[in-house]
Amino acid sequence: MRSLISFYIKYHVIVNLTLFVMIIVGLLGFTNLRFGLFPPEGIKYVTVDVRYPGASPLEVEEGITNKIEEELTGITGVKRVTSSSQENQASVRVELISNAEPDVVLDDVKTAVGSINSFPTSIEAPIIQKEEILNLAVTIGISSAELPLTTLKDIADDIKRDFLAEKGISKVFLLGLPDEEIEISVIERDLKKYNLTISDINRAVAQSNIRASGGTIEGFNEEIIIRASAKLYYAAGLQDITITAQPGGQIISLSDVATVNNQFADIPNDRYINGERGVTINVFATNNEDILEVAAFSKDYIQQFNAENTKVEAVLVNDLTIGLSQQLKTLVASGWQGIFLVLLMLSIFLNWRVAMWVAIGIPVSLITMFFIMNIYGVTINILSLFGCILVLGILVDDGVVVSENIYQHAQNGKKIFQAAVDGTMEVFPSVLSSLLTTISVFALFFFIDGKLGEYFSDLAFVIIVTLTVSIIECFLLLPAHLAHSKAIGADRKVPRFEQFINRAFETVRIKVYRPIITFSTKYPGIVFALAIGSLALTV
Repeated sequence: MRSLISFYIKYHVIVNLTLFVMIIVGLLGFTNLRFGLFPPEGIKYVTVDVRYPGASPLEVEEGITNKIEEELTGITGVKRVTSSSQENQASVRVELISNAEPDVVLDDVKTAVGSINSFPTSIEAPIIQKEEILNLAVTIGISSAELPLTTLKDIADDIKRDFLAEKGISKVFLLGLPDEEIEISVIERDLKKYNLTISDINRAVAQSNIRASGGTIEGFNEEIIIRASAKLYYAAGLQDITITAQPGGQIISLSDVATVNNQFADIPNDRYINGERGVTINVFATNNEDILEVAAFSKDYIQQFNAENTKVEAVLVNDLTIGLSQQLKTLVASGWQGIFLVLLMLSIFLNWRVAMWVAIGIPVSLITMFFIMNIYGVTINILSLFGCILVLGILVDDGVVVSENIYQHAQNGKKIFQAAVDGTMEVFPSVLSSLLTTISVFALFFFIDGKLGEYFSDLAFVIIVTLTVSIIECFLLLPAHLAHSKAIGADRKVPRFEQFINRAFETVRIKVYRPIITFSTKYPGIVFALAIGSLALTV
């Protein structure tokens, strides 16, 4: 280690180049970092959703849910299976063990569900997918005292399309709208007129409103896919469905025997914003999207929307990024305050040049840490920012100890280069052991299972990487900078203010600190009793 320190002190150009590279790559890494509310979570669930139109919850349970659960039993990587049977729908949630590969489990679940051949014939194709982790960024509300709910729905759909068209936003959900449905009200006298029954109407609608594949026809140069795509979603399309043909050739359509209307379901799902019926829009950020960019776009969109519309108003109901933004500001403020206090205190007790080189270690260590964060995919979130704030004080301590010891060696008459080497090597074991002890303690967070381990591993990562970088800066770059500056040396001219501080500090050391230490070593029992008494009072 001595030879490495001597090498860096001797070749000062390498020191400046190293410092320059650390700053540049750190800034580049910071610009590419993503912001998130919490650390990104891995895929933990695979979901199976099956639609069974017209079925009761009991029918769904017996015909779908139980069969899926039986097939999923024993699949490798599955921790637990939970299910929900509702009217028209079965939902099965497969929880993965911590070290399971989501894609492998997904394929196994698809194979298991696909092997079931006893499902009811009227079910829709099962939807099997990994449950994506979403982080709510903002909630936007739109309301109007003049416009009906159907118009608000159209406006909300337009807003959703605008958001999804924006790069970096892929998940937007509307709340406050009941499910849409098509109501077919059969006219009894017309049924009798054309000698029809409800079953005839039902069969005609089911046979006409389909989407199905009829296979393929292979030719010499092409392959033709046969597919019937006649799925209708609005009342206007259903009205022209042919029910039957009369002996005279007259075609009877659905509109001849029934009224068909688009309407909302009877299930209430009302939302009120500022006392008016409204719709809320939840905008999410995935693990690969920047939550601050999502929030910024949302705020700009609300401003522009309100400027262009008078009958409907958009408001920001909830902004989940406020805490993250505040913590980011706290980090910046703490960083500047830390640098200022280091400069102030070291300028008082040593000199301003030593203070400057020690203070540089704070931003250099943090910036380099941002570069490594980017490589390993760690986001800037509440936990990682807390780690940055927590590590600031430790960074300052190490630089102060090393620089002060180098300063003392130089004041004792050693040459500057030798003072830098000897002063660093003297405190190297104690400072390094202190840093390694802190690193080993925070490394334990990586061995915690579950969500707690995922969250606090980001905090531990930031602290460990920053302290590791600070070891390089503290033991290699700092001594070299001090050795080539005018900060140390027995022959330097000491300013009057520094002489006054030195005399005051020496007075405190001799007349206050020394008597206390002498008393403590002479009467250790009293000191121990005072410590125990203080502990008892605290409890």
